[in-house]
Amino acid sequence: MRAVHVIIFSIAVLCLSAVGHAREPLHERGWFYYEPIPEPEQKPKHEPPPKTPAEADSEPVAPLSSAWLRENLPKYLDRAVDNPTLENVRRYRYLERLAMDRSSAYSDTSARLTMLDPVLDEQSVSPLTALAKATRTRELAAERGAVLGRIKAEAGVWFFFRSDCPYCHAQVAALKALQSTHGFSVLPISIDHQPLRNGGYPNFVKDTGQAVRLGVQVTPSLYLVNRDGRVLPLASGLQTMDQIEYRIIELGAELGWVTREELEKLAPLQNTILDDVANEIGNNADPDSMIDELIARGGLRLGQGTPVTNGGTDP
Repeated sequence: MRAVHVIIFSIAVLCLSAVGHAREPLHERGWFYYEPIPEPEQKPKHEPPPKTPAEADSEPVAPLSSAWLRENLPKYLDRAVDNPTLENVRRYRYLERLAMDRSSAYSDTSARLTMLDPVLDEQSVSPLTALAKATRTRELAAERGAVLGRIKAEAGVWFFFRSDCPYCHAQVAALKALQSTHGFSVLPISIDHQPLRNGGYPNFVKDTGQAVRLGVQVTPSLYLVNRDGRVLPLASGLQTMDQIEYRIIELGAELGWVTREELEKLAPLQNTILDDVANEIGNNADPDSMIDELIARGGLRLGQGTPVTNGGTDP
């Protein structure tokens, strides 16, 4: 019991000593005493987002340059319209004149370059003059006739019509020309079991369900049928002979009767010279070197004309 009283007394003395020490002035605590100074809170720094490559590489646009005019000409126009003083209108008109002069200079240089570079001359890609068009038409007709002559041995044409369809009456002429020119066989099939009122194809057959099975929606409708009985849609609606010929060749290419080279050669327009070269060049880190390669190799790809050789003799 006595030990308990001693412990309680000791605790009380310690508490009183601590209270008395807390009330002491700071100078009485000794020269070595100091209160710790709390450190200020560190606020997070907001750094600006990194610049994009385009922003990092961008350079200030030079005044009166084409890029500057493209950006600022509309602003000067708005200013002149909103406040049409002599000064505002004159400034806009002078900028407009500057842009027109530069465009004219570019146009003149481009025209001269076109005359000097066959790749840039549209006449080298697609005939423009009447004489060149007539020559190209004859060339295409001969090549197309040779290809169609091969296809006629593999397939014929089904011609679905109605007796009261005026477009079916008009379609007869192109089909008869296809028969007489290339030797294609044409089977006329009457959906309403009646002959054409203009007397075309009097020897027809009556539809026995073929139109429904093939999904014929309009007349005239043409189908290409090969010797194995495969039926392929050829055309719906009135078609010219040229359209029918080219569609037959397209289907012939799908069936393997026409090569891809022949199909490209028979295309009405050949305007993919530089696109073909660009695909062959591939990607390069230096755009200027790719453009130079495009210029160097583009001249070897012309859609018209005969390669020039000296036949082993000096020019």
